[in-house]
Amino acid sequence: MPEVVPNLIRYESLESTNSTLKKLAESGAAEATVVVAQQQTSGRGRVNRNWHSPLGGLYFSVLLRPKTDGRITDFSLLTGAAMAQTVKRFFPQSIAVGVKWPNDCLLGNKKVGGVLCESIGVGHSAALIIGVGLNVNIPASELVAFSDRPFQATSFMEASQGRVFELESVLENFLQVFFHHQIQLLDLLEKF
Repeated sequence: MPEVVPNLIRYESLESTNSTLKKLAESGAAEATVVVAQQQTSGRGRVNRNWHSPLGGLYFSVLLRPKTDGRITDFSLLTGAAMAQTVKRFFPQSIAVGVKWPNDCLLGNKKVGGVLCESIGVGHSAALIIGVGLNVNIPASELVAFSDRPFQATSFMEASQGRVFELESVLENFLQVFFHHQIQLLDLLEKF
């Protein structure tokens, strides 16, 4: 299987990584373009819910141009699984990590991340934008913004009693896992 080398485009602050990547995709950005922001001022989740995105979190969107007719939920589940595998790499096995269908990653039964998949275009110009928000180095005081949600929020920092994680390492781990599984998923979808 060929290795995917993502093209990372970094910003200090954006309204939304998905919105920015959508504009880039419509202008012809290549598959595996990844937009990363240190913070989002209008981050969003499913059903247009606000995704609080302060400094210390990991916010990025990945552009795919699948040549198969895979359902968007296939990629949402793939992304959730990649997110859970990434989180597991940073925590001992004694802390439960899982995926809550369709788009949440849980750490110790609290939401640590989410996925938002959006498709654009049709036919040969079709693209899929996968947005990921992970609460990494976010203190408990910032997690209050999620208090109205069905699941209580947490962060890597809160779950580890204050440890600070290297965002770049978390991003690299995720992209490695994600693109490995994405290639496998596309191979599987082509057989059906």
